[in-house]
Amino acid sequence: MSRQVKVLGLHAPHDARSARRLAAWSQAQPNRSAMTVPEENPVLTVSWAADAANVSWAHQEEGSFAITHGEFYNQAELRGFQPGSDPLGPEASDASIALDLWRREGAEGFGQINGPISISLWDARQDRLVLARNRRGVPPLFFAEQSDSFVWGSALKPLLALGLPRNINTQALDAYLAWGYVPSPWTLVEAISKLPPAHCLTRRGDETTTRRYWGPVQRPKLGASKSDTVDRLRATIEKSLRRRVSKDGEIGVLLSGGVDSSLILAGLVEWMDVPTVAFTFHYEECDGPWNEFEEAHELTQHLGGEHHRLSISPRWVADRLPELLDQYEEPFTYGIHTARLEQIRDTGPSTVLTGALSGYVPHWELARSEWLALLLRDYTPEFLWTVLTQLIPKSAKKRPKLLDRIETMARLAGGSIPELYEQKHVNTVVRDDKRRRIYREPKTYSRGKEARRARMEEILVAGESKHSFDQLMLLGSSLLPADHILWWNHRWGEANDIQFRYPFFDDDVVDLMARIPYDDPSKPLLREVAAQVMPRDIAFRSKVAQAAPIWQWLRAPSMRDLVDTYLQAELLEEVGLFRPEPVVDAVEEHMSGEVSHPWLVWTLLCFMIWRKRVMGESNFDDRDAPPSLFGN
Repeated sequence: MSRQVKVLGLHAPHDARSARRLAAWSQAQPNRSAMTVPEENPVLTVSWAADAANVSWAHQEEGSFAITHGEFYNQAELRGFQPGSDPLGPEASDASIALDLWRREGAEGFGQINGPISISLWDARQDRLVLARNRRGVPPLFFAEQSDSFVWGSALKPLLALGLPRNINTQALDAYLAWGYVPSPWTLVEAISKLPPAHCLTRRGDETTTRRYWGPVQRPKLGASKSDTVDRLRATIEKSLRRRVSKDGEIGVLLSGGVDSSLILAGLVEWMDVPTVAFTFHYEECDGPWNEFEEAHELTQHLGGEHHRLSISPRWVADRLPELLDQYEEPFTYGIHTARLEQIRDTGPSTVLTGALSGYVPHWELARSEWLALLLRDYTPEFLWTVLTQLIPKSAKKRPKLLDRIETMARLAGGSIPELYEQKHVNTVVRDDKRRRIYREPKTYSRGKEARRARMEEILVAGESKHSFDQLMLLGSSLLPADHILWWNHRWGEANDIQFRYPFFDDDVVDLMARIPYDDPSKPLLREVAAQVMPRDIAFRSKVAQAAPIWQWLRAPSMRDLVDTYLQAELLEEVGLFRPEPVVDAVEEHMSGEVSHPWLVWTLLCFMIWRKRVMGESNFDDRDAPPSLFGN
């Protein structure tokens, strides 16, 4: 476990014994370092993996110090000094720059960091602990308060090993089933929270406060011509690539058949002449359009360079699912399609780039009637649409399609943005009616839904935008990336010693995309950039969404054995969260092909395995597990 624990800390103003025990554990582990404050009768211990490439530390003479996990790409800009006069020195670590930012600008200084990083900092001047998670949200920071002590770390399992209670957070459980992931600040463990992206936590004595240190600034949309916008977009993406790539060694790229990852690969080759190796996932025992190796191979043939097929089968998933959930630390849904990384690790590239987008382009999932409804919502009184919805007849058996569309537009124009966000199918994994049916406690559904709506309203208030499109974009970029899209690669990358980087999540790229006026949902401007570095027919080729064929794989014999083991009525009854009858019925209906329930079966399967692997009392039997500091 010591290898998994990048950062682990304890602040216990009244418990020097626990601080000493954690320090002693750290000192007994190979390649770990620790700081205690003060050295005698300590109130603070921070332990970190000294040999990890993406962990750095720095201290100042008065006793302040920082540990960073991750990396950022704009160090020179952050220092704020002219070349040759930088007091931090040309080789200043990320941690030393984070300390300097805090000293000069406080938490707001962290908002200038461009890159995935979390910060653990001790301010000796004010005896204050400071934790910060960057605005994109990876790496994560978990924390908990227990018995007048505060613990935090880069992973969830080490906090459980300290002896925290293991009760399930049912609001987080409903969020996971509804959305397919657990949004910050929740985790599935009631006692443990995740620091939300762009938030800073400070603790002095026994008082802990959390606040947002950065929020998106709504700036006017660009008024430039199409060609000027394309040129600006190209320059910004190229700058992002250069920030993330050195010319030492090969760079890996996860390549699908879509324009996003294709542009990353082509940009590396054509703009920067970087040696690359591409990897495309292939789903075995799959009937459908989701395998894209041949489409991706057209581009690699045009550019030259290696291209490998990463095959995933239901047998591979069944054999490794418990281990994957152990690495992920939360149950998951869609991320399985990026899990098979051992071939990348064995091939050689230690740095891999992906074409993941930031969530600032959500209008691709809107129908034209919904698009128009949002425009009407911003420029007409809300009560008109409420009245219109009530006037449309509901009793007619056959209504004209135009009337259906008008009703949809009226409902959306008169509803709330959180309602619209949850109604979109891409944001819903298990539908409301199915979740209501399976819970043992009916309030699990209603309380979960209320909690998610309240969380979305908090995000919208912080964003301050009054325009519906911008509000949808804000929700998409605040919720999806940190705890879902980026979590896949971050967790499995760490398990395989692979550093993932995300060029489209560069702050400059995200800010520019947010300022591009709403256009055709097929990403024409991005495709025009791509057409400059690849054949136009490839740049403008249509793309299917990336998703492993869970609906088919669950019926494979190897997966069926796993389902039968973990979704049996007796085990569901023992867990006490679900009604066994509707779950068992749904499993049988899906396996027989009578009714399709793939995501219900898959989410429950992953949850039940996660509960055993991560929450199990006997899970931490490693000799290097952190010491138990709290009674269970």
